[in-house]
Amino acid sequence: KAPDEPLFRLLMPVLMRYSSEFAKTVLIARKMAYQCAKKITHLVLETDAFMAAPSTHHHHNSHHNSSSHSGASGSQQPDSTNNSPTKTPMIPGTNQPMPPILSALLELQNDPYNRIIIMTLSCVLQTIVMQCPTALVWN
Repeated sequence: KAPDEPLFRLLMPVLMRYSSEFAKTVLIARKMAYQCAKKITHLVLETDAFMAAPSTHHHHNSHHNSSSHSGASGSQQPDSTNNSPTKTPMIPGTNQPMPPILSALLELQNDPYNRIIIMTLSCVLQTIVMQCPTALVWN
């Protein structure tokens, strides 16, 4: 199920209650860890913080590719440079921009609707890592 479905949100307390039970069996823990990671990835990729950041990287890569092919993508470069200085979150105490994944996770944590989902899925992953680390080892 998609992480934004209301029924998925209702399953979070059940996941928390039985997360230590999932970690007792390697195969179940492996499947649960995979599903939790997949849902977290889906949530992160849908955030505004992450959606804004990769577009600059894609334009950067297209610039390297367009250097050998002169085409219409050269006219897109000024747009990406104009879009990049829009409120880039900074790492506190430094002048470095925050990585897009960290910005996306902070956005999810501050969102009241997605907070319980991201925290529960992260908790289940942490429980599996601590109690059944062999579930995360693939051949």
